[in-house]
Amino acid sequence: MNHQKSTKSIIQNLEELLLSSETRNNKEKLDLILAVDFTEFGASGTVFTKSSIIESLVDSNESWSYKIDEFICKSIAKNVFLATYKLSIFSKDNTLLRNSLRSSIWRNKSQSWQIIFHQGTKVEH
Repeated sequence: MNHQKSTKSIIQNLEELLLSSETRNNKEKLDLILAVDFTEFGASGTVFTKSSIIESLVDSNESWSYKIDEFICKSIAKNVFLATYKLSIFSKDNTLLRNSLRSSIWRNKSQSWQIIFHQGTKVEH
């Protein structure tokens, strides 16, 4: 059970790191966190690969803030975990822009965590 809790904490911290502008605007940091075979189904309906999401994020001038709620992390295979949560996105003036449900699959290889899949689904405020 303690192993689960520490894994949940690690993965939630990585999800939060991916939401920080410092990481989102840094190709080298993204390259370390995103697996080579990464795929994202965006809330917009766009499908991203590792290279296309890095290009999209690094070229973005977004200045939003994010809040993660209802974070759950489950083991789905050896060294593979599914994270699910609600993400709220806010403008610079702290106005709620949108909510989405998120899911990510994380893989631990050689003591290094990488995200291999992510999906966002828009939901009503």
